[in-house]
Amino acid sequence: MAQDFSQDTSVTLAHYEKFFREKGDHPFISSGYDWIHRKIEKYVPPGGSILDIGCGTGRHARLLARRGYFVCGVDISPTAIALCREKFRVLGLCGEFICTDARKLPFAIGEFDAVLLSLILHQFRDYRALLAESARVSKRWIFVFEPNKWNPTTFLRLNCINPIRFRKGMGKNERAVSPRRVSKLMACYGFTERERIFLTLEPARKYRFLRFLALRLESLLPSPIGCTKFFQVFEATSPIPPSFMGKR
Repeated sequence: MAQDFSQDTSVTLAHYEKFFREKGDHPFISSGYDWIHRKIEKYVPPGGSILDIGCGTGRHARLLARRGYFVCGVDISPTAIALCREKFRVLGLCGEFICTDARKLPFAIGEFDAVLLSLILHQFRDYRALLAESARVSKRWIFVFEPNKWNPTTFLRLNCINPIRFRKGMGKNERAVSPRRVSKLMACYGFTERERIFLTLEPARKYRFLRFLALRLESLLPSPIGCTKFFQVFEATSPIPPSFMGKR
């Protein structure tokens, strides 16, 4: 299975450089997700090391550091990384932040106890290389949180409308993600799915009425179709085959 590096990352970089320069440490990106950190704590004891891929301005990283983890964050945006470092310095937290392409991580095999992939896979049309690299550097656990492709509104918004006319605040490459495909790929990379959760987050008040109504109607649908997001936990159970970016 060949890894696709053909995506034009300059588009994503330009989008997020502009966003972080204008918005800075905007709370909507990762606020309200404290339950993710509690889930991580269930599997990884405090004191462990976590790689936050696509860390943005480091809101997840700060909260995890406060829980006693050593956090390393990577992001393609130099502005985001600079904001991370400054926040950690001001708060007196210990962490490391590197500006790099997440598909070519500068870390050793099994360097981290866990990897957090929070709202990063949907930035890639082909995220196989990202998952393979995550599997390579994780000693045991990988946590995935993404928009649910099985949800009608999410699929329409990200996979149908966005490729034609991408919305303000969204990157051109953003697509909703299938949890089944993520699970199959992770199995190829030596990881077994241990937990899967579907959920719908409360829409912001600024959302238009039709969007609000669609979410309310979808709440009547059975899970997982009626849910806008999903969260998965993967555990390393076997080495990555040599054909997938090298052995773990």
